[in-house]
Amino acid sequence: MSDHDRRRSQRGSFYGDKRPEGYQPRRSRRDEEAQKRTEEGGKPVEAGKEYKVRIIDRSERGEGVARIEGFIVFVRGAKPGEEVRIKVTNVGARAATGELIPEVAAAPAEAAKTEPAPAETPAPQ
Repeated sequence: MSDHDRRRSQRGSFYGDKRPEGYQPRRSRRDEEAQKRTEEGGKPVEAGKEYKVRIIDRSERGEGVARIEGFIVFVRGAKPGEEVRIKVTNVGARAATGELIPEVAAAPAEAAKTEPAPAETPAPQ
């Protein structure tokens, strides 16, 4: 066996190396949240339910991004900084999609109370 071959065999393989005793892989916050959800028995959102959320970012596709208990929800047509009501349409393994629920305008009777009546002016002759 040549010196080159001996050095090569001593290095070990990336895939075949054993981890040292006591090795603990780093865990991210996302891993901890996912583990907590798994232990609790599911996702914090359900398809068909309505939620009030704050849009925190914009995705690469231009959709608004919100979080519900750490779970990502993509909302088409929403802009960062808005607080909106959404209806969840689809729940995936790592994210959900939702649609905006339009704000209901005030009833006409209430609108008439808040707006001043227009001044009547005589028609030109």
